[in-house]
Amino acid sequence: MDARTGRRQKKISSRQEKFTAQDVGGRMMPASGAMPNAGADVRKMGELRIECKYTDKDFYSLELLILEKVKLQAIKGGLEAPVLQLGFRNHLGHQELYCIIPWDPNQPRPAFRIVTTNKSTRLYKDQLNLALVNGKKLVVAFEEKKPFQEFEILRWEEYLDRINNAAY
Repeated sequence: MDARTGRRQKKISSRQEKFTAQDVGGRMMPASGAMPNAGADVRKMGELRIECKYTDKDFYSLELLILEKVKLQAIKGGLEAPVLQLGFRNHLGHQELYCIIPWDPNQPRPAFRIVTTNKSTRLYKDQLNLALVNGKKLVVAFEEKKPFQEFEILRWEEYLDRINNAAY
C-alpha cells in the first residue's frame, strides 16, 4: 500500500466512524479505540460498542477473533451490545453498510446460514445483497470450536431501526 492509498483509507475510515457515531448517538473513541479501556471505534456508553471495518474489495474476510474481541470489550464495558460494522464500496463509490451482531438463539431460524469450520470466512458483497433482500435473516456460524458461535448479519439501516424501536 502506498502513502496515498493509506491516507485515503484513513480518511474513509474516519468518515465511517464519524457517521456511525452520529447514527447511534455515540462518540468516536480516540485513536480508533487504541487507548486503554477504549476498545472500539464508536461507543455509546452503557449501550453499544462498535468496531468499524471498511474494504474496497468485493469481499471481506470475517475473522472469529475480531468478533470475539468486540464481544469481550463490550462485556468489559458493562454489558454493552457488541457490533461489527462492515462497509463496502459500491459501484457509485459510496459505502454499503452492514452490521454483524451476536445471534439470538431464541429467534426463529434464519433464511440463510453460512457455516464454516475455519477461523474466518469470506463475505462477498453481492451475496450479502442477495441474501438480505426483503428483510430475510442471514447468520454466519463458526463451528471451529465448541460451543458454536453464531452471528447475525443485517443491513445497517435495519439495525438502526431495531435499536431505535427498543427491540434490542
